Amino acid sequence: MNKMEKDVRSAQRTQAIGVVMIFIIVILLMQLWLLTIASEEFLAGHRAMALPTFLASAGCLLVNLWLLRYVNKIDRDSGLE
Repeated sequence: MNKMEKDVRSAQRTQAIGVVMIFIIVILLMQLWLLTIASEEFLAGHRAMALPTFLASAGCLLVNLWLLRYVNKIDRDSGLE
């Protein structure tokens, strides 16, 4: 593989990591919003709304962990060349 191909692959990896990091930030903000709603509802005694919002926040956490694992895989694979 010549230098130009390596540069293109590096640029593609950098772009992919940037896009995934933007998704992570958006999901993280949504998770914080949901966790705030769950906390407020729980403290107000409205447990019917607190549990679903907490579970949605936990789902956001799992999605973020999966995306971070993907970013880590991309970064790890780029060091092999």
